[in-house]
Amino acid sequence: MLSLEQLQARLTLYLQAEARILGESQEYSISSGPDGRSAKRASLAEVRAEIKSLEQQIARQEARAAGRGRSFTPSPLF
Repeated sequence: MLSLEQLQARLTLYLQAEARILGESQEYSISSGPDGRSAKRASLAEVRAEIKSLEQQIARQEARAAGRGRSFTPSPLF
């Protein structure tokens, strides 16, 4: 399991990747013809899915650190 700091660092990188994807075209070619090269950037949907996952993991770790994790305190039945 990654630490909270590692998760936050990854989230920062994914947010930067999202900004780059939004600011630039997704695919580009260097030359035409059979010897041409092309490159495709990461999928915006995949990047956003990972951002959501990281945000959820961070929230769970922060809740655990604050004592709001998944704990159960049984109450006596009278």
